[in-house]
This record gives sequence, structure tokens and C-alpha cells, in this order.
Amino acid sequence: MLCSKSDVVSQRALTKLALGSRKLYEEFNIDVFLEQYEEGKEGMGRYMEVFATHPWLPKRVLAMRAFAESALYRQAAGIGPGGMTMTEVDDKVRAFLKGDA
Repeated sequence: MLCSKSDVVSQRALTKLALGSRKLYEEFNIDVFLEQYEEGKEGMGRYMEVFATHPWLPKRVLAMRAFAESALYRQAAGIGPGGMTMTEVDDKVRAFLKGDA
């Protein structure tokens, strides 16, 4: 995100790598995907993440979106002043990872 200075481009790059298929990526709608994640995060699938080496894709995208709200990112991307502190970002991401958010 800091290199591209675009949270949208970075989210697209991450999802494209995670999906591993051009066809799937072309049909992929990240906002609908995140809505479906919110609807189903209390299901049985949440236990499968325990055995994963990385957080699920929706959590990684949500973490990127939280970082995009930070003062650090806003300054680096030339967006302007304001934004959350990194402590606030860390707290928000921690809640995503624990499933509290």
C-alpha cells in the first residue's frame, strides 16, 4: 500500500494473488465478498482458520482498509492530514483477527 499509494490497487493485488485465477478475479466483487463474510463468520468455517497459515482473505482486506484510515498511510499516500493512530489501527486489526469486529 505504501509503494502503490493506493489502497484499492493493493486490495486488488492481494485478492488476485489469493484467488489464483484470472477468471475468478474477473468475476470477483470484493464488497459483496466482505458482506458474505460478515453474514457467515459465525458458521462452521471459522474453525477452519485455526489450521491456516494466514488469516482469511476477508480479514486481510479489512486490515488493509483499517491501515488506509491511518495517519501514517494518509501522509505517505499524500492524502492529507488526519486519520487514526497506529495504536488505533492495531486495536481494530486485532479485533478483526479475533473475530470481535
